[in-house]
Amino acid sequence: MTIKSLAIITSSLPKVEKKTNKKKGFNILVTDEGKQKYYLKNLERELKKYPFLKQQNFFRRNVSLSSASYLDAIVFGSNNNFDYLVTNKPNNVPIDFKIYDLVSDFSKIVEKIKTYAEANYPSKFNTKKNFDIEINIEIVSAPPKKRKEKLEVYRIHDTFVKIGYKSYDIYVDTLTGDEYIKIKGEKIFILEDKSGNKYLA
Repeated sequence: MTIKSLAIITSSLPKVEKKTNKKKGFNILVTDEGKQKYYLKNLERELKKYPFLKQQNFFRRNVSLSSASYLDAIVFGSNNNFDYLVTNKPNNVPIDFKIYDLVSDFSKIVEKIKTYAEANYPSKFNTKKNFDIEINIEIVSAPPKKRKEKLEVYRIHDTFVKIGYKSYDIYVDTLTGDEYIKIKGEKIFILEDKSGNKYLA
């Protein structure tokens, strides 16, 4: 679906005034019949990272996330009693909510869900400061040779990892949600221990 046609559809959706204390609300519109199931499965996988996010109970106008269909709306942050609803009659989209296309805006949606969860449930996220660790990481190249590369003290930030004097961007696998950096073409994953501290592995 083109940006122009999405604008025509979304402009016709009725808007209501925001009646919630939820922050960073937004709306997702299912616009591609051919690819919707694939992206809905990925959306379900993404939401499993935030088990504290609640969906509204099913009513006449509401459907389950997996059974959402063409032009259904997935609305985040429109009510204090739950976090999102899936409806085939999107008449509860607050005026200031931005609307995203499930297919063409999926990477933005992943970030919006994270932003929404952090804004409304800050206690669920680790607020500890960065800390220094010095470890050895073994990077395995093509067999049969193996090489070891000693990493200097590193720091893990929100969007990058600093190792010594070099910075490496953090990438997110849109299918698994795993975070990683690339060093000389090799992926090094960012894991989290039971205390919520992140480390490279």
